[in-house]
Amino acid sequence: MPFWTYPLGWGTPFRAALQKGTFWLHQHVFGAVGFDLSRFANADVASKLELGLAGAMLWLMLDRRRRREAELYEVLCVAARYALGAVVICFGLVKVFPIQMGPPSASQLIQPLAEPDSMWPGWGLMAKTVGASALYQMYTGWLEVVSGGLLFFRRTAVLGTLLVSLDLVAIIAMTSDTADFMRPVNFNWIAGAQVPAALFLIATVWRPTVDFFVLGRPTTPPPRPPWRWFTPFEAGLRIAFVAALLFCLAQTAATWHDRQHHSPLEGVYEVRGFTRNGEPRLDGKEAARRWRAVAIDCSGIVAPGFVARTIDDTALEFAIALPKGDRSSRRDCAEAIARPQGSLSLRPRHEPGPGESASQSVLRYSLHMPDRLELEGTLMGERITTELRRMEKERFALLRESQSGDRVITPSVLAFLALAAALAWIATIGEGRLHPAPREIMSVAARYVLAAAFVHDGVMKFLGVEPAPPSPVDWIRPLGEFTKCEIARLWLAYPPAHAFLVGGGETLAGLMLLVRRTAPLGAVIGVIGMINLMMVGTAYCGAAPGMQAMALVALAGSLVVADQHRLKDFLLLGRPTAPAPLVPPWPATRAGLRAGIALQALFVAWLVFADGYPAIRRWSDSGRLSPMRGVYRVETFTRDGRVVPLAHEWPERWRVVAIGNLAETIVARTVDGTSLALDSRTLTYTQPDPDRLVIEGRLAEGAIAAQLVRVDNESFSFYRWLIRH
Repeated sequence: MPFWTYPLGWGTPFRAALQKGTFWLHQHVFGAVGFDLSRFANADVASKLELGLAGAMLWLMLDRRRRREAELYEVLCVAARYALGAVVICFGLVKVFPIQMGPPSASQLIQPLAEPDSMWPGWGLMAKTVGASALYQMYTGWLEVVSGGLLFFRRTAVLGTLLVSLDLVAIIAMTSDTADFMRPVNFNWIAGAQVPAALFLIATVWRPTVDFFVLGRPTTPPPRPPWRWFTPFEAGLRIAFVAALLFCLAQTAATWHDRQHHSPLEGVYEVRGFTRNGEPRLDGKEAARRWRAVAIDCSGIVAPGFVARTIDDTALEFAIALPKGDRSSRRDCAEAIARPQGSLSLRPRHEPGPGESASQSVLRYSLHMPDRLELEGTLMGERITTELRRMEKERFALLRESQSGDRVITPSVLAFLALAAALAWIATIGEGRLHPAPREIMSVAARYVLAAAFVHDGVMKFLGVEPAPPSPVDWIRPLGEFTKCEIARLWLAYPPAHAFLVGGGETLAGLMLLVRRTAPLGAVIGVIGMINLMMVGTAYCGAAPGMQAMALVALAGSLVVADQHRLKDFLLLGRPTAPAPLVPPWPATRAGLRAGIALQALFVAWLVFADGYPAIRRWSDSGRLSPMRGVYRVETFTRDGRVVPLAHEWPERWRVVAIGNLAETIVARTVDGTSLALDSRTLTYTQPDPDRLVIEGRLAEGAIAAQLVRVDNESFSFYRWLIRH
């Protein structure tokens, strides 16, 4: 199976030898007969798939009479558990040491949200959002470490399989906006390569899982293999994978230690003075090419970066050349530019334009004070001199701690917590002391309250209504201007596959809670989903959203506690379980059954009317996009009849305009980066053709007129994803 190669190749000394062997097989065996999977995926994935195919063919040749099927099945089960567990633990370790998705780099802070990032390829909205909160990243890391560790023990293999499978589905959904199986740096295919192992393990546990959670039948754990050689084989395999994990841990810790090195030059700078070829004042197109901001950082995946943003918001991206080349670490970069005076060797990342040089350039720098930097040298054939002033971190909302102004304790939170506490007391201390009727009534009330909450929130997320996906107004907004709460809300809505997963899971959990037979499964799904939302709310939006989700966690957890003995035996101890109590603890009459069915029907009708119908209406309205929706470049701009050029000397001149999905929001961004929210009622517009727009009106600063040209929507990564899918 191809998934075997990942724990052996991920962060271990076997990686180089393994890659050589798989690529040799790809070139000399499958390539000789014209079989090439690299047309559908990058070469690494294709070679792993071919290795699994070669292993299957070899086994069929050696055991043509299928006398060893039982042994092979048990060996595959154990190997799949250990291999998948090791990979997921490695996934988690790079989050426990928050290095996989580090904090936003200096270049990302001034980069528009939807602009493709050549310095961080494959870095979608998920990576930028998770990297903004070390707390949430460490939580997801520990969750993956525990989930993978459960697969190393036969008793907890069912729970580990379910949690790991859910984790892989979530990763694939969250990274679907950057899905590209032809690109080597991509979270989507790294997680997708583990899906065969997860599917194989699900096939081994699906029957007892359905019996326990859906049908309420008793379950019996599978017997241990009877062969004498199997126990030492399993112990040896476990030791091998634990050794690989120790190496992965050591390498992760070394990388985390390397990330602690910083250069005093790193940061975002505002350009105060700029000359090109000795000319301090630039006119025409040269004025638009003047630098307005510079970002220097050592944290790029491709290479350390130097990014200059011009007046027209073009990104000039350069890699900082280091002596060790691509093998350079962050420490090497920090030490290379640690002195107050020195030089930066830069090479362009983009294709040079007419008259531009593609050779390596050198800029001499001088750091006079902690916040004042001067650069001088030749860059792409032009002599550059510039004076920079460092921007303080407090100017970037994304780097500030989230402050929630909402009330932490609300009446609904108190009611949920009180009901959860009562149910937990009944299921533990009060068990056997209380008449079953009040206990059953409170349990049914808790199930229906949770169902209403889950369905309400789930339908909104599933249809992409609340929270709303990014609009063109968000596309042009620099990442650093978003608060952590704003970026988290966008992440919950985009990519759509992520919203479908979260919303669909909540809706499914709510509907399961309405049926006694599936209520335990609905409660377990609800607990998992609400714990995740509780951590998102606490890490990104403050205490109030986290407390609301925590109240739902407590209420759903009280239902789980009510069935604690069966759940503990099935998921943690691997023991036989008793059948679920699917009938009330008192004699049921025909009239009572009819009343219960009528109550369920009324409740479902109320959910459809109160939640489903409004959500569908809002979803339908959101599909009626305005023809003016999009991002526009300001071609000409006049104020009080005077033409204002696109130049540094005119900081209030409009540079770009974004119009929301329904044309309800119009935002203009000026030369100095200020965002202006425009009132559409004070503006008049004409649209000569679909790609041009003329806006006129009177604002506080005077009468304005702007001729706008639509920017190709495919230049934004969000819009490209929607077109492709």
